[in-house]
Amino acid sequence: MTDSINVKVQNPGTIEDGKCHTGLAPGFPNRLIATFVCGVWTTAAATLLIDNNQRSSYHSYAVAVGVGGIVLPLLALLQLKFGKGSMDKEITTIKEEAITVQKIWAILLVLWWGFGAFFGTFKAPFVATTNGYFALWAGFVFSLMGLADVMEGVASKMKGAKVGSPARGLIFAAVVLLIALIPYVENSNGAFFGESVFGMVSSAVTIVVALGLIFLDNLEHKIAQAVSAVLALLWLATAGILTFRGPFLLTGNGFFASYAGLFMAFQICSQAFLEKQ
Repeated sequence: MTDSINVKVQNPGTIEDGKCHTGLAPGFPNRLIATFVCGVWTTAAATLLIDNNQRSSYHSYAVAVGVGGIVLPLLALLQLKFGKGSMDKEITTIKEEAITVQKIWAILLVLWWGFGAFFGTFKAPFVATTNGYFALWAGFVFSLMGLADVMEGVASKMKGAKVGSPARGLIFAAVVLLIALIPYVENSNGAFFGESVFGMVSSAVTIVVALGLIFLDNLEHKIAQAVSAVLALLWLATAGILTFRGPFLLTGNGFFASYAGLFMAFQICSQAFLEKQ
């Protein structure tokens, strides 16, 4: 007599092209580890300032950002390790984009580090380019990379664009520059008012044009070349004026954004002119 034995086999994923796909976005665990390290660095830098009697609400918030930057990715990594596929559990669907647990984690980290980088480097305590400054921005960048890893629909749309990556970088630089210029245009009689207005107009125009380059798939090649050339010249003028005349004579958000935008604009231009029709 043979006893029948029911064996329940847990399917970790699907197999395509000889590879096992668990549903977890490739690279996302590495982004979690990177943001964890950034959290440690931010906490250490902010705590050191408080120990030196530099205490304010912004300093306390920087400590909280650092601690959260440690705890949040650590919890996500623990869920990844012991959750048995729970990261890929679908919560809801928005415009044909399945929102899974790992996407919720990615969005939460972007918001956490985004607010932290904004207040920490535009307000206090890391306006100067110190360890805390770079840790906050690194945490935000790594969280954005993690979000790009898990958002398949948006990522595939942008990757399909001819200038997707540099255009996204250009938009990011333009947004940072736009925010950095706000204090200088609030007073029309202040120093560097004219230069700051030019920088804000340049940033605003760039955001609109770069979005068009990303999402307009059927843009004529010659038009793309002309637009990219104008962007390159615009950012050559923007970086030159804002960092040689002012207000960004020293390193900081505005300084780095100016040159990051210049680099991305020239990268878009080179792709447009070197690309085969």
